[in-house]
Amino acid sequence: MYSAKKLSAILCMGFALPVFAQHQDATSPLAGSAGSAGLSIGKAKVVSVEQLDPAARGVAEKDLALQARFAAGGGVETVPDDAAYIKTHYASRAVYWAESKIRKNLKSDWTDVSRSELQGYKYEAFVPEGPSKTGPWSSYTRVFKRPDGVLVMLHEWDYALDGGGVMIVKELMNEHVHQYLARSIVRKTKSGQYISELTWASDRKYYTLTVWDKLNPSGGGQYDKSWLVTLAERITQAH
Repeated sequence: MYSAKKLSAILCMGFALPVFAQHQDATSPLAGSAGSAGLSIGKAKVVSVEQLDPAARGVAEKDLALQARFAAGGGVETVPDDAAYIKTHYASRAVYWAESKIRKNLKSDWTDVSRSELQGYKYEAFVPEGPSKTGPWSSYTRVFKRPDGVLVMLHEWDYALDGGGVMIVKELMNEHVHQYLARSIVRKTKSGQYISELTWASDRKYYTLTVWDKLNPSGGGQYDKSWLVTLAERITQAH
């Protein structure tokens, strides 16, 4: 997720990533060109598949078909082990400073999680993104450990501050976080690591909640998809 060059915005089928990435998160759909649909700088723009250029539309349609097939069969998509890159490497990138020093080095303050379950989780690390570990930062991930030991990561990017934009392909969205369209997806690496993600964008920030475990079937336990959506809503509400 890190490289020496920062891109202002890049279309991800579903969302624009803040990408600092030579290593593109393999759990994210393929990035491509916005084409005629265009990105609106400082805004989250909703478009349909038909508005995308032919190459991007083909990627989106393939993604839709793939997810529909797995949903019908009850399975999940298998992705390369590189999808777990941030889980296995975050500690080497983390900044273990006092909270006050970290917050002074943020370009915009992080989202308040005090009214969410994250407040009661064990705080593991702060992971800045970008070409420098010294900042200042507008994109970063906070790592928490759930009471059962599962890692939960909250990524946020102030795309509006950075002059970036977010493009939301509405057909790929399958959830809402308050009024915001969102995408929930579960994947599994070839080595068997489950990755459950919920991605959405507010009026100025892009978020991803990553749970390094398989969500329980709906209504089948404490940590199901509704739990993840509720967690996201409490985080966004606090912002």
